[in-house]
Amino acid sequence: MESADKKKEGEPKPANKPVVSWRTVHPVTAAIDKLVDRLRDTRFTARVFLPLVAKNRREEMKRTAETLRRSATTLESSDSDAASVANAVREANQAMRFTRRVMQSHPAELMARGLFLSIFSSFDAFMGELLTALYSLRPELYKSLGGSVELKEVLDAPNIDALKASILQKEIETLRRGSYTEQFDALEGRFGLPMRQWPNWKHFVEASQRRNLITHCDGLVSQQYLQQCMAAGFTRGELPDLNSEIKLPATYFMNACELLIEAGSKLAHTLWRKLIPDELATSDRHLNELAYESLCAEQWHRARMLCEFALNQKKHGSEHGRLSLVVNYAQAIKWSGLETDMRRVLDQEDWTAVAPAFALAHAVLTERYSDAANVMRYLGERSAFPESNYLEWPLFRAFRETAEFEAAYLEIFGHSFAKQAQQNAGVAVAEAAREDPQGAPALPTAAASFGVE
Repeated sequence: MESADKKKEGEPKPANKPVVSWRTVHPVTAAIDKLVDRLRDTRFTARVFLPLVAKNRREEMKRTAETLRRSATTLESSDSDAASVANAVREANQAMRFTRRVMQSHPAELMARGLFLSIFSSFDAFMGELLTALYSLRPELYKSLGGSVELKEVLDAPNIDALKASILQKEIETLRRGSYTEQFDALEGRFGLPMRQWPNWKHFVEASQRRNLITHCDGLVSQQYLQQCMAAGFTRGELPDLNSEIKLPATYFMNACELLIEAGSKLAHTLWRKLIPDELATSDRHLNELAYESLCAEQWHRARMLCEFALNQKKHGSEHGRLSLVVNYAQAIKWSGLETDMRRVLDQEDWTAVAPAFALAHAVLTERYSDAANVMRYLGERSAFPESNYLEWPLFRAFRETAEFEAAYLEIFGHSFAKQAQQNAGVAVAEAAREDPQGAPALPTAAASFGVE
């Protein structure tokens, strides 16, 4: 459920802080969104291009095998003249050299390793952007920075803001030189918050150590990898053998991208809510937006993770924001096929005195479609619910297929849902054509198989 507060101005702030709203890009949300977008792009790149690289390698081997068969036929034939035999020998020699080269090459694995390293590069950049954002919002944090500054650096700085930025950048670089365990240790000590008390922490450590193996050990398991993983909570039997070659299966790679989205989102919102408690409403809205986008992309697991984290917070900016999280959480559970668990979540709330939009959500999720249609009509009479919500919200993905929905929609808006959806699709196509009048190049065929998040 998309937050209805999205278009409102931010909550009032003290005079010494800028007013933050959804019309102004918040520096913390910008850092989180950038990380999520980069990781989603990396997932998409892997889904589309790794199969193409593997397919190309297979096709090259098939063509080479065909060349060898053709050459062998020529060489075995008593009717072949000298020129044909010489040409067949040349082609066979080239084909055998190429076969040896292909057998020794692993381009898909090389690309997977590069993409795996890139997700941690994105996370490293995110850490710097997050800390820069937090210090810009809480300038008094600069007083807690340790170390000393040379007089020359002070004199050369054009102003105090530039000097502070330089000091913070050095602090960030020092932080980055440590392992992720050491980085989280340092953040815990500095801000007085538990940063590692989440179920997937040990998997985050393992992924970061696997990154080190690929970067420094050509993918061979080291004693340090084993020690760090066991310190994080793994048993020896769960880990690969010493000196064995580490692999990056597709499922592992995709999960690693999700793991870094989880780590970044939880880290950023934990620090943000602790350091700037008067922005809880903005934090809630952003978590709702992340969950909503995950639902639209049918990433149910990610939406569940975000909502569980948000709902486990001790305080929320508003009851409206909290209930929006409950609705998004219930959707993620329902679309995962866990109907009983979804109803258990909903039953923990009192839905008898909520706003009509929440009553509609509850009726839809519990499949009381006649009641939902009646709420639709009530909202339609008051023009209190935009038509775009019915077209876009994942909440209505099953309800849209019912006769109750179609009848209420037609009654409220004067045209059928199907007609409006077709019209919107035509507008989208026209807008895409205006963006790229020459026509965008077609995606590789594999894109259709793997989908776009």
